[in-house]
Amino acid sequence: GVQKEKKKFGTGAGGLRPDIWLHHACAIACFAVVLATGEFKEEAVMLTAVETTCALPVAFGQAIKSKQLKGVRSLALAGLMT
Repeated sequence: GVQKEKKKFGTGAGGLRPDIWLHHACAIACFAVVLATGEFKEEAVMLTAVETTCALPVAFGQAIKSKQLKGVRSLALAGLMT
């Protein structure tokens, strides 16, 4: 039979689209603005909240399914979700 090539986590066709990478970069920038200014900026806080409540749990689940949740990656995801 024909064997499928095993994809690495986060690469190739299964990787993130450029618009999703941009979304992540914007969320990080918004979080940095809130931390740097110490002021409540509604849009920045909303984007950061969406990222931490929606994207991180999905990333955690995908890492578990692909057996890529080990080492530094597991510590980073666990730290970000706490």
